[in-house]
Amino acid sequence: GLNLEGVHWIVQFDLPQDPKEYLHRVGRTARLGQLGQAVLFLQPSEVPFLQLLQGAGMALSELRFASLQAALCPGGKTRDIYLVELALQRQFEERVLNEPCLMSAAEAAFQAYVRAYATHSRSVQRVLHVGQLHLGHVAKSFALRETPSAIARQQQKRPHNVKGALHNRAAKHAKHNKR
Repeated sequence: GLNLEGVHWIVQFDLPQDPKEYLHRVGRTARLGQLGQAVLFLQPSEVPFLQLLQGAGMALSELRFASLQAALCPGGKTRDIYLVELALQRQFEERVLNEPCLMSAAEAAFQAYVRAYATHSRSVQRVLHVGQLHLGHVAKSFALRETPSAIARQQQKRPHNVKGALHNRAAKHAKHNKR
């Protein structure tokens, strides 16, 4: 494997496919007596995955989301932090909504995420199931406003890849500029 000097943190925003793979990845940050750190963001339905990590011998400590919020917005009141988060989410959603290429990519990424969720190792599938995901929240994490069923319908209507979407967008743009 790779040994990258100066890598001291692993930050993972989605559930690892396998606990052993994750342990190996995190171990890459702690080489030659150095300390390594990892942050794994989990949805509430994914908390049982922590049992698998503990069972594999990993020492865990919880970082509450509120402490992360406080670090990102020092001195901010809970309501102020919430309003900043809400405004940021709206900006992401507006951008995706107004850029067909971004919309297509976000929808494809959402669907790929959900499909990949079902391919976790057997040990992970014993404690988690794709049916436990709150698909509306997952869609929001991709800056999508539509319901998951609407996203699925849109994906069936659109080209199967972003390159196709880019081509269609460029063709419409060229046609519009000829007028």
